[in-house]
Amino acid sequence: MNRRKGVTPESAVKLCCEKVGPGDIEEIKLTNAVSRVCAQSIIALADIPDFKRSMVDGYVISIDDVRKGINRLKVTAVIPAGYGEEITLKAGQCARIMTGAPIPRQAAAVIKQEDVKNESDTITFTRAINDNENIQFPGSRFKKGQILVSAGQELSPQKIEVLAAAGIVKIPAYRLPRIYIINTGSETIMPGNHLTKGKIYQSNHALLFSKVSCAGCEAPMGSGATRDDISQISMEIETGLRLADVIIITGGTSGGDYDLVLPSLEQNDTELLFTSIKTRPGKNVTAAVKKGKLILNLPGNPGAVNILFDALIAPVIKKTKGIEEYENKWISIKLSDPVSRIKSQRTLIQAELIEHKTELMARPLRKNHDFTGIKSMIIDLKPGQGREGEIVRGLIL
Repeated sequence: MNRRKGVTPESAVKLCCEKVGPGDIEEIKLTNAVSRVCAQSIIALADIPDFKRSMVDGYVISIDDVRKGINRLKVTAVIPAGYGEEITLKAGQCARIMTGAPIPRQAAAVIKQEDVKNESDTITFTRAINDNENIQFPGSRFKKGQILVSAGQELSPQKIEVLAAAGIVKIPAYRLPRIYIINTGSETIMPGNHLTKGKIYQSNHALLFSKVSCAGCEAPMGSGATRDDISQISMEIETGLRLADVIIITGGTSGGDYDLVLPSLEQNDTELLFTSIKTRPGKNVTAAVKKGKLILNLPGNPGAVNILFDALIAPVIKKTKGIEEYENKWISIKLSDPVSRIKSQRTLIQAELIEHKTELMARPLRKNHDFTGIKSMIIDLKPGQGREGEIVRGLIL
């Protein structure tokens, strides 16, 4: 059987991402598009704005009066935002204008209301006015034909506002991927049940559901507490293959008599991509493919699940969503504090981004440490790394 044991984290991500891709394309309403991924680039169909408009509340002044330097003008009209009729400005006249209102054809500039002295229906001002002052021109926000959102780009609220400003109502988006969650372990029971001797509550179920939901995906749920039984594990995997695009299994990775996920995968004619990652956590982490669906088996420890989801599974989910730039972006960063124990193997640990003496640094999180930093992080330590001041690889989450 072709398998790779002991791959690097980078190879694990590459091998998994090669097996996944975006699903079908569907048209969705813009109001439902947050965190969805555009399947096609969207361009502006017109200049926005498509008319000259005022950038401030003030007074619009004609070209002739600006050129002649006239500083006392009669207010003959008011132009509110959304006004559709044409206003004519004659010499010595100006119009009160509101922010966003259309600029008359004869106008040269808008002077802020704070810069004038108002005397009944007349204004005076003392400073010189520049041509086109406080005027926003057609296409100043974006021009006809400009790409507003590229294919493979995830939509943020800010990008959605841009599309709305262009008059877009619906967009083509990739279907949301479905992630099936299986949690194994005969010693676990679901929260809400009576805790009997020898049992612990299954917390990975809620953890993974939350992580998948935060990634903007659907998570059809498995039974929550699957017994260490090959037939039951196999049955859950088959259910996941029917319902989902990716299957995540926790537990059963230690290699003991009751760690039966790998034997179940082997008996169910899966293509094994790898059966271990050369990092801690990562021992006996397995990836397999069946019926074109990726299956990932993580340890049962929630801390390991949390780290491996962000380091390994997050890029997989991004690619499955259709995101063009799906790879994690690791940076070099200095440790503000030492780790609790330096290890002789490559290690991924949780950390937090902090500001220390005007410098951004990574602070390793110790057990039961309350998060106080700017952002959560994962740091990637080489064998022997972990001393205060060392430069390490970091992934800001």
